[in-house]
Amino acid sequence: MSLFIWLQQRDLRKVALTLLPSVASVLFIFATWALLGEEVSFLHVIGLLLSISLCVDYGIFFMDNRGRDTDVTYHAIASSTLTTLASFGAMGLGKTPTLPILALSVSLGVTLGFLLCPLLIQQSDQS
Repeated sequence: MSLFIWLQQRDLRKVALTLLPSVASVLFIFATWALLGEEVSFLHVIGLLLSISLCVDYGIFFMDNRGRDTDVTYHAIASSTLTTLASFGAMGLGKTPTLPILALSVSLGVTLGFLLCPLLIQQSDQS
């Protein structure tokens, strides 16, 4: 992902800013699981990979904000986040024990990535 973002941006700082919200959210989630003593399984990692891909998209949208209207971008990403949370929340209600693990991993990652994007990617950095 880093390579493709660099090919688009041609600026290492912008690549780092684009990836920062997703990396920070994943580190936070792993730290939380470690503090809670949660055994991380393959499904946890798959869920986090799904959320990383969505959070990287959020970062790209913030960095490549051609309209220069951060509020509109944030509202669009909020809609995307809410639909993702609704679909994975519904999946989390499943009776199969694997579905709640996947749903929780994706939901946590997407929520944190959504909240971290406007905090970590400042409007002045979008030049």
